[in-house]
Amino acid sequence: MLATKLIFRFPLVRGTIEFKEASCAILFVAAGAVITAIDDETINTAVDRESLLNNRAGSPIQLTLKPVGGGAPVTQMILAGATMSEPDFSEVLKAGVTRFQRQVFPTRRLLFEKLAKAQKPKALFLTCADSRVVPSLITHTGPGELFVERNPGNLVPVYSEEAVGVSASIEYAVSVLRIEHVIICGHSDCGVVKGILHPDKVAQLPAVARWMEFGLPARAALFEEYPHLPEAEQLPILTEFNVLNQIDNLYTHPSVQQALKEERLTIHGWVYHIENGEVWEYNAEKALFETWPGSQY
Repeated sequence: MLATKLIFRFPLVRGTIEFKEASCAILFVAAGAVITAIDDETINTAVDRESLLNNRAGSPIQLTLKPVGGGAPVTQMILAGATMSEPDFSEVLKAGVTRFQRQVFPTRRLLFEKLAKAQKPKALFLTCADSRVVPSLITHTGPGELFVERNPGNLVPVYSEEAVGVSASIEYAVSVLRIEHVIICGHSDCGVVKGILHPDKVAQLPAVARWMEFGLPARAALFEEYPHLPEAEQLPILTEFNVLNQIDNLYTHPSVQQALKEERLTIHGWVYHIENGEVWEYNAEKALFETWPGSQY
């Protein structure tokens, strides 16, 4: 009887997998994502994703394990009676930090040593706090390239002498870091945009309701331009209107006004579509959002 518990994480799959019986077999050694064994020994593995996802009934899984530092395999098995469940997320975080420190950081040490002295990002990326929106992943940028401001609904308050928060990030990015681009990025299936469309649904969340007031002009524009639009078609259009509304608010900030006057700043309006990975950018000449960057790339 073998009692082994492994906590693993690799692209698109994570969980705890417990093996209660196993028979030995010879398998090829393959490197993959980090697995942290219950005895805290860190190892690498490559496992067929579909095998894991379809293993809830307890069918056998083939695993090949080897130490991170190389060397002989730790275990070579065909495992039977395995079941998959979600781990404590703290274990996921531990495995992720461990992988970064042991495998990622060493390969980019010189970059981080340079960044430790100063940052000089090229763009302010202002987007929603939604966990499905990952600016560096969408833009394929690295550390030090984006100055990121996130909040529910990617909202930009109209400039005020009293309000800070988002305004402070804008001012610092534009006036101190002297970024060259501001990107306001909305996204599909945004909960805040849904709340802007139906304010009654967030009536029991007073802080959220107050925050969403910065998006109400977009709602008014939607109903003015498309008074008879079916509800199913309202959300994607409101998402775009909200981005444009926040660009209008951005223009009220003195730091932005000055940078535009000096012709050193470009403002972009994006909508990221989670379901297909597309980015749509606002084309001011055509007065519409269109797929970006286009077929030429």
